[in-house]
Amino acid sequence: SAPASRLEEVFGITLGTRSAETVGGLLVQVLGRIPKPGERFLLKGLEFDILAATATRVERVAVRPGTVRTISLDRPEERG
Repeated sequence: SAPASRLEEVFGITLGTRSAETVGGLLVQVLGRIPKPGERFLLKGLEFDILAATATRVERVAVRPGTVRTISLDRPEERG
């Protein structure tokens, strides 16, 4: 698993979890358990997809900026 500090560098964020050295360790620390393959999480604006994990460790994770959909709540002005 990649160093958690690399996420801060690449995505320009502050995770605030200095005790976790790896991305997998970060997820285990936040979740309180080892995530399962196929699970997806959103943390600090990043989306984490668990690609591979065993009973004892996270092996592969895909990380990308979280997708946020915006919906306009403004009504178009009515014209007489």
